[in-house]
Amino acid sequence: MSASSPSYRPDIDGLRAVAVLSVIAFHAAPSAMPGGFVGVDIFFVISGFLISRLILQGLDQQRFTMADFYKRRVRRIAPTLLIVMLFSLVLGWFLLFAAEYAQLARHIAASAAFAQNVNLWQESGYFDHAADTKPMLHLWSLAVEEQFYIVWPLLLAALWKRRQNLLPATMALGLLSFGACLYLSRHSPSAAFYLPVSRFWELMLGACGAHVALYRPPPGRYANLQSLVGALLIAGALLFIDKHTPFPGWWALLPTGGALLIIHAGPQAFVNKRLLSIGPLVALGLISYPLYLWHWPLLSFLRIGSGGYPPAVWIAACLLAALILAWISTTLVERRIRAAQDGRHVPTLLALLGTTLAVACLIAVNEGLPERTMARKLGDGNTQDVFAGARQSDGSCSRLLQLPPLHEEICLSNAAAPRLLVAGDSHAMALYASIRGRHTAVDALLLSAHGCELYPELTYAPSYQKDWGSNCTDIARRVQSAIRSMPSIDTILLVNHYPQLDEAPSPYRSDAQRLSKPAAFLQGLSPLITEAEKAGKQIVFVVDVPYLKQDPATCIQRLPWFKRPSCRYSLAEHLQLRQTYLAHVRQLQAAHPRLRVYDPTHLFCPGNSCLDQLEGHALYNDANHISPYASGLILRDMQTKGLVHLTSPDP
Repeated sequence: MSASSPSYRPDIDGLRAVAVLSVIAFHAAPSAMPGGFVGVDIFFVISGFLISRLILQGLDQQRFTMADFYKRRVRRIAPTLLIVMLFSLVLGWFLLFAAEYAQLARHIAASAAFAQNVNLWQESGYFDHAADTKPMLHLWSLAVEEQFYIVWPLLLAALWKRRQNLLPATMALGLLSFGACLYLSRHSPSAAFYLPVSRFWELMLGACGAHVALYRPPPGRYANLQSLVGALLIAGALLFIDKHTPFPGWWALLPTGGALLIIHAGPQAFVNKRLLSIGPLVALGLISYPLYLWHWPLLSFLRIGSGGYPPAVWIAACLLAALILAWISTTLVERRIRAAQDGRHVPTLLALLGTTLAVACLIAVNEGLPERTMARKLGDGNTQDVFAGARQSDGSCSRLLQLPPLHEEICLSNAAAPRLLVAGDSHAMALYASIRGRHTAVDALLLSAHGCELYPELTYAPSYQKDWGSNCTDIARRVQSAIRSMPSIDTILLVNHYPQLDEAPSPYRSDAQRLSKPAAFLQGLSPLITEAEKAGKQIVFVVDVPYLKQDPATCIQRLPWFKRPSCRYSLAEHLQLRQTYLAHVRQLQAAHPRLRVYDPTHLFCPGNSCLDQLEGHALYNDANHISPYASGLILRDMQTKGLVHLTSPDP
């Protein structure tokens, strides 16, 4: 709706400004505005109201066509979106490592296809990267909107032709979506946040408001109270909702209900006229869409380039740049394209979206172009991509063990009769990565699951909700079964993440009694070790690698203006941190004298310091998962000690 339209409402642009400022404040300083992300929900209601009103008015006047509607959407959405995506690809070329650039390319491809919400939902989980490292993260909301507008005009037009009452139908569909939102918020929070089925009700709430505004009398004397209550609901959402709040769920009614009340109150209501219609807010609302698009990539790239902790003055500079770029995008690009009512720019915009999608796919398929200068700084530019291959089952358990797949199980093999069994959690996957990448030749089977210890005779009963590790006991029993039933296996490597084995309670029980972490460690592993010893197989406990204090990518200089921390730390500090853990490992070995123990610390801490890189190669993918290069180092070192047998070790 242009500012010159007779039905234009400046107060709605003021509300847009509140929404975008809330989101920006949350992204710039989360602790200062913990509930700022609800600004997106306000946007959904505004969008549902304005677009549904436009459709209903067009249907009333018998001038609505699908072709015109989608042309308007393309002219509205595509211009600045294309510029922001191109800007991000260019800046990413100079700033991002290979895996990061590949991820950015995947996100841009998903955004160009208006499927970024689904892409982010599929990525969420154990290995998901921090939000700050995803410059296209914010485009999930644009994807939800466009998915809604693929089906909503068609549905409205169909109901209109049949002379159906649109309000009850909209309310019924909205209630179904809200029900899905409540269910998913409880059972799958990530799906509830990103998927359209749990978000469409917010746009339908705005659509209900549009129907009421067009066909029902205005609120009259209650308008002032209504707008005030709406403002209080939004303020409450901004102040009391935070990242720990189950969201969307019931809590989403605060910002969405508040937005609907304010919109329905009308332009003459007190809050709308006296606060939301003031010049600066209206001006900001008019550029809210490009401002939303620009602010997050700038902040995200700043945090990536600075290592995550940029000074406040740099954050302020980014926000000022976003404001300037939003104004330029609006005045020099968007208005000129929207002014061409004949739609002549639409084919060009669609072609550019398709080209952007194709280029992004090419970058992603080529693993983020690891030959780039910045990619080479990390040593092994594609380590995370190889590691990702060790996190996808290939059906080996069904083929070798005649067992059905388990949820979250990672089962991989490169041979029909594997000799080596690598078992454990994500650290086992990391050790297997060089085998997966064919850098280390050995016939092996990987059996693992995220966040799972191998305790086959203990009951896994976590006291908290988590998205992985739900079948830990079953996975451990599957390892036990492989040891028992596969005669080709002669060596088993037990590889797990054990950050601390203090006296805190573990998520495991024995005879209905919750065990401490050390007790679970000693009792839990014993059945596997005993099983291997009975079968005459060699079993090796692989001591966990040293952990870095931060992600290794943060220690590499990307921008000359920011000093980067060192990832190195002293061997003495590492040994001090591992004292308790190593004492329990010695206890385990004392209880099972035939158990072999391998400690890779000497590879990572060759002198008095523990390193993040060795001879130009990355040793880590993140703070505690090793790279395929380090995986190869460990396996070759284990061969020299007679612990594994490689068929043709890497030179």
